[in-house]
Amino acid sequence: LDDVKRALWQQHGKPLIGVDEEGLETLIEKVAGVELKPFFDHALRTTEDLPIDQLLEQFGINLQRRSAASAGDLGGKSSEKSLSTTLGIKYSDQPHASQSLRVDIVHDDSPAQKAGVSAQDRIIALNGIEVTAEHFEKMLERIGSKQQITLHLFRRDELLEISLTTQKAAHTTCYFEVTDSNNPLLNNWLGASSDG
Repeated sequence: LDDVKRALWQQHGKPLIGVDEEGLETLIEKVAGVELKPFFDHALRTTEDLPIDQLLEQFGINLQRRSAASAGDLGGKSSEKSLSTTLGIKYSDQPHASQSLRVDIVHDDSPAQKAGVSAQDRIIALNGIEVTAEHFEKMLERIGSKQQITLHLFRRDELLEISLTTQKAAHTTCYFEVTDSNNPLLNNWLGASSDG
C-alpha cells in the first residue's frame, strides 16, 4: 500500500495530474506485479461478498462474529455478554428529548423495517411502558424473540403506534482473533520481525 501511495504521489499528486478508476487499477497491478483484474471485477463491480474470512486466514487471523452486547457495541473485541433479542435497529439516547431513543439505523429486512420504523424516529414506549436507553435492551431481553410487541414513537411531531415481532439477534458484530502470531505474512503486514 505504501508503494502504491508513493507511486500515486509521484505520477499524479506531485504534478497535479488526475487519475481515473482504470488508471488506479493499472497502477496497483504494476506495483503489485500481478494481474488483479479478476479481483477488481469481483470486488468493485459485483454485489457479492468478498472472501474476507479466507483472505484473513492466510495471515493467521480469524474474523469472529457475534451478536452485539448493547446498542452501542461497535465490536473489535470478544464479549461474554450478548443480546438475544432485537428489532433490527441501532439507536442512541436523546438527552434533550426526555426519555426517548432516536433510531439511527434500521437494518434491511429487519422486523423494524418491515413494520415501517424509520431512521430519526423517536421511540418513547414499548408495550405501553416508557423507555430509556438504560432499560430498553433489558425490556427486549425479557420479552424474548418471536414475540409481538407495540412501539409508540414520534416521527417528527406525529405520534405513531407500530406493531412488530421481535427476532433473535443476528451475529452482526465482529472482532479479530490471531490464531498464529508467528505467521510471516502477519508479521510482515504489521511490520514486526518474525524472529521475535
